[in-house]
Amino acid sequence: MGSVPIFAPGYININGKSRLSDGVVLYGAWAPSIKSVNRVSRKFFDGYVKEYREEPATYFAPLCYANIYIVAEGIKRTGSLETNRLIAGLEKTNYLSPLGETITFTPSRVIKHQGLQRQKILQYQKGKQQVIWPFEYATAKLIYPFKLK
Repeated sequence: MGSVPIFAPGYININGKSRLSDGVVLYGAWAPSIKSVNRVSRKFFDGYVKEYREEPATYFAPLCYANIYIVAEGIKRTGSLETNRLIAGLEKTNYLSPLGETITFTPSRVIKHQGLQRQKILQYQKGKQQVIWPFEYATAKLIYPFKLK
């Protein structure tokens, strides 16, 4: 029986280029390979690389980009910064995001306005993070079992 090593997203910045990273599975909201998922992902990725001359290492940059865009659209939609009006405007969000998914705000079991619906399962393959699941965003298939080279 084989195994797949699993780590949290912080592992990315430490060992992403190490030969020991190949096959490591992690979770996250985004990976550079998502640039091929939709036009917004591609536009964000290309703009980021042009500005900073490197790929975003974690989901923080595309998440912040999406958050700022969504709030700005909510303010435009309502013409207000008043909390209840802004919430009402944000509830109408339907934003194709650089995170690969369309962000809407719907109730979950935990909170009233859940934006991102699910994390992604990622795997390092040949030094790059690939999306393994959800399948509609997949950029590669899971390599299993893990073999140390």
